[in-house]
Amino acid sequence: MKTIMTTVLLVLVISLGYAGNTSVQQARQNLNVDLKNVFSEDISRYNNYLYQHGIEKLDEDVLVIFRVNEDQSLGVLRVTCDNPQAIEYVKHVLQSKNIKADDCLVGKAFTVNFDLRYRAY
Repeated sequence: MKTIMTTVLLVLVISLGYAGNTSVQQARQNLNVDLKNVFSEDISRYNNYLYQHGIEKLDEDVLVIFRVNEDQSLGVLRVTCDNPQAIEYVKHVLQSKNIKADDCLVGKAFTVNFDLRYRAY
């Protein structure tokens, strides 16, 4: 079966402890791009989590709060959304993908708003 997926993913990263440093600002922008790329690539991939779980459509606003751990990985603190399938998908991607933040972000917490749009055809 041929599957075509379309998505619109908007990621906005807002630091809860932003210092205003240029290198920190650049690291935040890089993390924003990395997150957007990880989700865009995963949603576009055939046989992804959504396909495997029979999810044909998502049209959700998802709020994620995470912390950058000592090893520069992302530790999910909270995922909030009205749709439990979207919550599980976001948790799955953030826990299964190797997303590394810049070392200047270690110990900082961030809020990410995802505008998650997905349709499988």
